[in-house]
Amino acid sequence: MIEHYKNLSLENIIYIDDNGKVQEEEWKAIPDTQNRYEISNLSRVKSNSFMRYHGFSATKTKPLILKQYILKIGYPSVRFSFNSKTKGIYIHRLVAKAFIPNPENKPQVNHKDGNKLNNAISNLEWVTHQENSIHAHDTGLHYSQKGEEHCRAILTESQVLEIRKECKENQSIFLAKKYNVHPATISAIKQYRSWKHLP
Repeated sequence: MIEHYKNLSLENIIYIDDNGKVQEEEWKAIPDTQNRYEISNLSRVKSNSFMRYHGFSATKTKPLILKQYILKIGYPSVRFSFNSKTKGIYIHRLVAKAFIPNPENKPQVNHKDGNKLNNAISNLEWVTHQENSIHAHDTGLHYSQKGEEHCRAILTESQVLEIRKECKENQSIFLAKKYNVHPATISAIKQYRSWKHLP
């Protein structure tokens, strides 16, 4: 798979499609951004030139290809500003909304080959939550994330082990401040209600 999203050039990409035909990158406006941002069929996101206002002054932005970030859960994402708010969106959803019909109004987008980095149109499909779960199970993609692998994990395994040792001598409030977490998090670790897989 060619990782087109890493290409930050404003020049349109020429590529060979699944049928062996030479094609040029196609762009479509991202809804609700007043044509400021566009998504391409090769999963690149472009910021068009527009006026950015700062009080009584204004500056004109230059067009550019936005850098994408791979989230901890593995999905490429992009952040852009609109109406004084910064918004983060999954790339696969932008591609699907722009290029893949969804007549049944299904809520989720599935990667057919299981590769979250492959956001080619041919690899994406609209699915229900149940269809997505079945696909993840059948392909072995679904597994229970725990410990540091969990997308919401704040602490490392070594920190959790230290906390369990220190709990014998220190109160939860003191440890919560030390590790910058809520006291309830410390209590859950101490009572083995969380991080159960660690001794």
